[in-house]
Amino acid sequence: MKSIKNLWSGIVLLAVILGFSGGASGQNLSEESALELSWMKDCLPPLTYDKEQVRQARDQVKRVGWSEATIDAQMSASNQSEGELWALCLKAALFGEKARLERAVAALENSVGASDSNLDAETWMTVYPGLKAYDCLAACPEWDELDSPRKDGLREQLHARVLRFWDRRKTSEQNALYFSSFCLYAGLLAGATEYVGEALYGDHDEPGFEEIVARSVSPEGLIGEGDMREHLEAGRILLVACAALKSCSPDLASPIEPYAQKSLELVRDLTHPDGNFPSAIEPPPLNILVPFLERGGEMYAIAGLSEILSRIYKERPRSAESLLIGGSIEAKTAGEVSATTALPQTGAVVMHQSPGEIPLAVYMDTGLSGRGQSPAMLSLEWKDEFSPFADRFDSKGDHASNTVVVDRTLQPSAPTGKEEAQNGYIYSCKVFDDGAVYARAAAAGQYTERSAYPTGAASTPVLSYERILFLSSPFLIDLFRVRGGRVHDWMYHSPAGIESLIHGEWAPFNAPSGEYPWLIDSEEIVSAEMKGIYGVAFNPLPGSDIRRRLWMIDPAGSQLIAAKHGAGASLISRRTSAGDEGDLYVMIHERFKEKQPSNIQFEQLPLDPGVNRRGFQAFAFALIRGGEEHLYLFSLNPDVEFSSRYKGGKIVFQGNFAHVLLKEGKVQRMRLAGGGSLRYDAYGLQMDAALNFGVVRGVDSTDSIVDVDFTHPLPTGATLRSDLIQVLSTRSAPVMYRPLVIENINSSEGFQTVHLRHRPNSMSPQPGLGAEIEVGDQLFYENTAELTQTKDNLYTLKYTAPADVMIQGATDRNRVFFMKSNLLRKIRGESTAGAVQFHVEPKEGIDGRVEFYCIP
Repeated sequence: MKSIKNLWSGIVLLAVILGFSGGASGQNLSEESALELSWMKDCLPPLTYDKEQVRQARDQVKRVGWSEATIDAQMSASNQSEGELWALCLKAALFGEKARLERAVAALENSVGASDSNLDAETWMTVYPGLKAYDCLAACPEWDELDSPRKDGLREQLHARVLRFWDRRKTSEQNALYFSSFCLYAGLLAGATEYVGEALYGDHDEPGFEEIVARSVSPEGLIGEGDMREHLEAGRILLVACAALKSCSPDLASPIEPYAQKSLELVRDLTHPDGNFPSAIEPPPLNILVPFLERGGEMYAIAGLSEILSRIYKERPRSAESLLIGGSIEAKTAGEVSATTALPQTGAVVMHQSPGEIPLAVYMDTGLSGRGQSPAMLSLEWKDEFSPFADRFDSKGDHASNTVVVDRTLQPSAPTGKEEAQNGYIYSCKVFDDGAVYARAAAAGQYTERSAYPTGAASTPVLSYERILFLSSPFLIDLFRVRGGRVHDWMYHSPAGIESLIHGEWAPFNAPSGEYPWLIDSEEIVSAEMKGIYGVAFNPLPGSDIRRRLWMIDPAGSQLIAAKHGAGASLISRRTSAGDEGDLYVMIHERFKEKQPSNIQFEQLPLDPGVNRRGFQAFAFALIRGGEEHLYLFSLNPDVEFSSRYKGGKIVFQGNFAHVLLKEGKVQRMRLAGGGSLRYDAYGLQMDAALNFGVVRGVDSTDSIVDVDFTHPLPTGATLRSDLIQVLSTRSAPVMYRPLVIENINSSEGFQTVHLRHRPNSMSPQPGLGAEIEVGDQLFYENTAELTQTKDNLYTLKYTAPADVMIQGATDRNRVFFMKSNLLRKIRGESTAGAVQFHVEPKEGIDGRVEFYCIP
């Protein structure tokens, strides 16, 4: 990091490089500072606006037919704090003429020159409007016609205003990024050289700007410890500071820009392509969100931002200010919409599937972040159930978080200290070629901290939590394992009411004392004892044609409680047991548009060896819809092999997750994750191991690179993009694991190089996710394999570990021909009963992929 603490030889005469000295503070620049800041002599306004953009905005205003009344109406609707001053600046910039500029300059002079007897009221929020107005007016072509003494006098007034604020600026860590960004922008714009030096490089024990940014922005781009509103407010002033610094010194701005870009990418990743925020994070007001996206879209060409802004502009007209920032944001940021991504530092997985029948998006939070009012462990939120940027359901308790609660004990807000251990983590995330997503998260207890439990409790009441999600439009397969306690409540909240309940003996539910407060206060509550396979249908949201059903496969039975509150509804699937036998909740979320949806059938498949009545150890079921049959298999222990039968075909399964797709009774696709074998009839996959183990050989945190040495080399290229690698730290730390998100993998004669989507280390982890990654740390990756029949006799295999493949049809192994491979050879295998079995190694494929013909 650049520093001004170097020793310089010789004597350098001090000079005021930018016409202003220390002012009211009485501070003086050192010789080193003066030399390091010599570039400021050319740093003149405008810094974050542009004269050419102002000209383009004026042309656009003429074409659209805006008037001054349009500006007044927008200002009135937005309720901006800048008020009349900013309205005058907008009019001067968008409509031109020196008279308008004169009025705006006069108003600015009056504003910044006014003395404030209450100096404690001098905050960045009172200083910023004047700086912003000055920056904007300096971009007007008419600005050059003003007398130089008047322009110099206005800058002197701004300089004095900045100095009054500077000596009273807040320095708390929570607001460090806010104020450092503002101080840098203010110093650059007002020409306060000494304060720019202090903001950039620090002073005494205070860190410099780059270090503050690195501490404040997580590897994924999340700013601070608050909600999305805080992220956007701090992120917006960070973008302004970056833009100002870049206009003056691109070299100094270069190390800051990756953090600013990450803050934009995070918002992009948390946003459904239709423009809906996950309800798990409080949706921010549009007057904060839109300027952040517009400013960022002008500075960086980040794919997906244009889609979000375009959706907003359909419902909220574009503001006058945005025309001055970027005239054609859509063209600059065109590209693919946001994809599924894991955010391990935030403790969440954002799952999108735009391809398919209906775009779907969900947000799974491990609960370790402690953000929001209800950080429930392994909670789930549908992002596409909420109207664009609507307020989330607001109620006390955690029932809106869609998780399992043990013994009716609500989950309190979790602490967010940097060094506190957290016990929820993302175990695996896999995005398949067709957009389907598999994710798995686990926790060692229901709550984030031991202190959350009642005084005197001998141990935490929950022994294990695990959630597995498989998103494939129009379904989300949702499995939740829980062990511990005596009462398990699976919670589900819907923003729309229940349309119909499964037939049963429903009766009013009288909530006893000790129940959830929100349940007692609900308008209407009914309950019934349910068993088997049943479903609940929900009304569509106002203005939406997407309908929803929730299916439950419940072989042992539960008490289903349905509650109405306002326009929404909640469900509880309650199970009570005398012993700790473990529960598995099997839920299928369905989305459809037809008033009469297609008929869907479910069938639970028996397993050998047997499992407990809840299917805690393993579970298998079939979903039949039209000409498609989906077989889903799940196991807690990948070392145990289970078998079953479906329509005369034998199923063999050993692993964590498996999916078999049958079309017209024939295998179309097989997927296996974290397992050893999967077979249906004459088709099969068998991997050498469920997990691939490795060692860290090198770490480059700056470039987000980790050199790895795995037992079996991972596929190269972008094949594993968005997948997770787990790190087990060799250091003593509260938590010894850390998930890494893959961007792409390169191979050479030495170790494999994994380029990461997020930094492998951070100066100040938020939340505490364990030790930094070091050479020698152990790694593991959950192996996956996917076999797809592309067309008649043509198959595609994607795999991450040595695998055996069995294909029906060929009677001779020499009748299998590779189309995409690094190696042409005779297949090592055997032929039995109309099927051929052969072995392949990842090094024999191209980017973990082979294509082959199987000729009967």
